[in-house]
Amino acid sequence: MHLILKKEIKHTRLNPDVTAFILKQPTQIQKMMNKIRSVILHSSSNIHESIKYMIPFYSHKGLLCYLNPTNDKVIIGFSNGAEFANDDNFLVGEGKIIRHAIYRNHKEIKPPQLQHLIFEALIINEIHAAGSKKKIKSKHKYI
Repeated sequence: MHLILKKEIKHTRLNPDVTAFILKQPTQIQKMMNKIRSVILHSSSNIHESIKYMIPFYSHKGLLCYLNPTNDKVIIGFSNGAEFANDDNFLVGEGKIIRHAIYRNHKEIKPPQLQHLIFEALIINEIHAAGSKKKIKSKHKYI
C-alpha cells in the first residue's frame, strides 16, 4: 500500500518557486525538505505545490499541508490535521484545525508514515469537497 521512494522527483509538477525557496535554506534543511517534498508529490499526481504566505504549500481540493523550515527543523503542518486519526500521537498541536509534525533530521522522516498522513489529508479534502457540492445542490433545490 505504501510507495517506497528511491528516485529523485523527475516530473514537470515541480514548482520553480518552491525549488528556489528550498535552495535558500541551510543544507540540512534542504535535505529534509527535499525528502518530504518527494514523498508528498509521489503520493498523488493531483497534488499541486506553490508558495503561499512565503512558504511551500501543497493542495488538492483545498490545502493539504505546508512546509515551514526553521534553522534546525522542518515543520509539516496539515491543514485539517485535527480530523486525522493520529492513533500514534505523532502529530502535535492543540488548535481547532491544524496539526503538525516536526523533523529535526532527515533520518526521522519515515516515507511510509509520512505518505500515510498525506493519504489521510487527501481523503479528508475529498470528503470536504464532496460535502460542499452536496450543500450547494441542496440549496439550489429550494430556490
